[in-house]
Amino acid sequence: MTDAEREQHIVDCGYLLEKAMAEGNADEAQHQMALMYAAIEARSPAQQARMTAEIERRIDEGVDYFQVQGARDGRQLGQGVSHA
Repeated sequence: MTDAEREQHIVDCGYLLEKAMAEGNADEAQHQMALMYAAIEARSPAQQARMTAEIERRIDEGVDYFQVQGARDGRQLGQGVSHA
């Protein structure tokens, strides 16, 4: 799996986790959370370095990384992004 594919898988698992929670399906939500965490743990050192560098760059620029990421995730959820 490429870094990009892994990142998409993490997003997909997050979407499916949220969906399962909204449907009251705790077992499926826990399953998706476990898959998501496993994918996060499997990030390559290069991907981790890129992500850290991006966070540091935004901090240096005065951009709140977590607020930006949260807004992006909210837009994706609000737009009904297709997750296979």
